[in-house]
Amino acid sequence: KPVRPGTSFFEPTWYQRFTLTAGSFGEVGTEAAISGPLSARVRARLSFSSDDYGGYIRNRIGPDIGSRHFLAGRAQIEADIGSQGLLRIKLQGMRNHNETSAPYTWLAATPDADGLGTPNPGATDFAGYKEPDNNPYTASFDTVPRFNRTYWSATARYEQGLGGGVELTSITDYQRIRKDYGEDSDGSPNDLFNYYQNQRLSQISQELRLSGKSDRLTWVAGLYGLIVDSNAHATIVAPAFGTTLTAGGPQHTASFAIFGQADYKLTDQLTVTLGARYSYDRKRDDYTHVLNGVTDLVFNPSVSGLAVQRYRNW
Repeated sequence: KPVRPGTSFFEPTWYQRFTLTAGSFGEVGTEAAISGPLSARVRARLSFSSDDYGGYIRNRIGPDIGSRHFLAGRAQIEADIGSQGLLRIKLQGMRNHNETSAPYTWLAATPDADGLGTPNPGATDFAGYKEPDNNPYTASFDTVPRFNRTYWSATARYEQGLGGGVELTSITDYQRIRKDYGEDSDGSPNDLFNYYQNQRLSQISQELRLSGKSDRLTWVAGLYGLIVDSNAHATIVAPAFGTTLTAGGPQHTASFAIFGQADYKLTDQLTVTLGARYSYDRKRDDYTHVLNGVTDLVFNPSVSGLAVQRYRNW
């Protein structure tokens, strides 16, 4: 494909493509993109992909597992600003919807002298279950594994020439994710041990940097900041042990840095490099542990100063 030389990866003339894939288990996959100039100074690109198929592992007692239901899209725009400026904006998102992941194949195990499980093909598990065949593509999951994830982000990048070989670059980025996962960890038709996980996360970052280049000297200096807010929990539901456990909670991270580097070319064969970076990170945890409905552990700044940690590195 033709590419605008120097600064842009967008096509100088309109370009489009589309592919369609079909396969086993009802698979249908697509990829599509269109790109080109909106005007003499503005270019755009829009792309899309999807993949969808049913479970490839036959579940004897419920829906088949191993399915995939995926969608993703991206929109990008690029514009020339003045005589030396370039702005790029990117929006993208993806979704995995109600997929039935296939994490395990059942196999009995027997504890060794150290209490560690060792494979014991043909035996039963501690609940008396035994797989009726040795086919890895059949299973008996009483709890169907599920995976859901939604992710999107927005990024803006601006580059501005300042003259004399000096350039200013700004990169702003925001991301957000929502994820839920569940599995039948015992891999049997008995309701013994199930695991679930969820996470909600958002983050924003900003980088500003100056860079320059002359006959012998190349240099860069900048600032960087990142803020992450996450709330994640893991849950174990284990009727075989009379246990329901949930652990996790919010975590806040703030990170800031200043950096610089210079490369000076002494000769055609010898270059001297000098660089430095200082970073500061602050993490705050709010953790809760709940066993069978009883909160037995809380770890946050109100009960311990260790729940707030600061790191300084250079």
